[in-house]
Amino acid sequence: MSSPHSKKPKQKSLKSDIKSILLWTIIIVFGCYTAFWFTISHFLNKQITAYQEHLPATEQLLDVSVTGFPAPHTVRAAYRKSLPEHGIAVSIPALTVQSFFIPGHDVTIDLPRGLRIKALSDTPVLPSQKTKKALQSLSIDAVHIKTQIVKSLPRNISERAIRNWYEKGHAKIPLTEFTIRSGDIEITGSGVIALDEALQPDITSEIRIFNPAHLLEMISRYDLLNDKEDKVMRFMVASMQQTDEASGRPYIDLPITLQNRALRLGAVRVGYIDLIQWANADNSPARGQ
Repeated sequence: MSSPHSKKPKQKSLKSDIKSILLWTIIIVFGCYTAFWFTISHFLNKQITAYQEHLPATEQLLDVSVTGFPAPHTVRAAYRKSLPEHGIAVSIPALTVQSFFIPGHDVTIDLPRGLRIKALSDTPVLPSQKTKKALQSLSIDAVHIKTQIVKSLPRNISERAIRNWYEKGHAKIPLTEFTIRSGDIEITGSGVIALDEALQPDITSEIRIFNPAHLLEMISRYDLLNDKEDKVMRFMVASMQQTDEASGRPYIDLPITLQNRALRLGAVRVGYIDLIQWANADNSPARGQ
């Protein structure tokens, strides 16, 4: 008659086999993930190098690194661009982009040290150039954006590639959330960035502006609104303003749109943007733009 203790070696062997299977499963999964992570990292580095090689003399992408393993890829860089035609220079001291960089996955963009726009020279700005005057001293303290990697994102920004992207119906980038801070002004919201038939930005968003009176002061300082628009804007703030219970700060909620190159806060137009001139495949300006 067999002893009850004779089954113990088999039980120990089964447990040992299960542990071995689990261990090898973990090793294989981690190995596949590691290979995937570094494959994407290699691709990102190649794309960044190619982008840097084709930058004009007026544009710089500096101090680039791809890190983050085993978390999502984190691309860090600094960015500078001169716009002589507008008499300004754009500077982003620190830029962080985090994502697995696969279509459908979230991507987080942070400018923890903000963005600076300053004049390239002391050339005076004409009174008629209101938007340019405002841009030449614009300072944003911090930016946070959460969006997604969209399908069929063009590998270049030629007119043909952008047109093809638009015609496939993929030319929409969701803004899951965003925050912009400048001094006491804070703007939060969500929306969608799309393109219209002319391949110009078509943006719709719902935003919350904290300390809207300070934003009004800034708009008035640069004389961006005529008398009628200024009165409408002030009426909107006075009639729509609420108080945030958590922070005690005043705020207003309203839509912001950019359509037909006109930027509007609610029903008030606060400025225009220049026509975007997409390049041809050979990087020359596209005709008719």
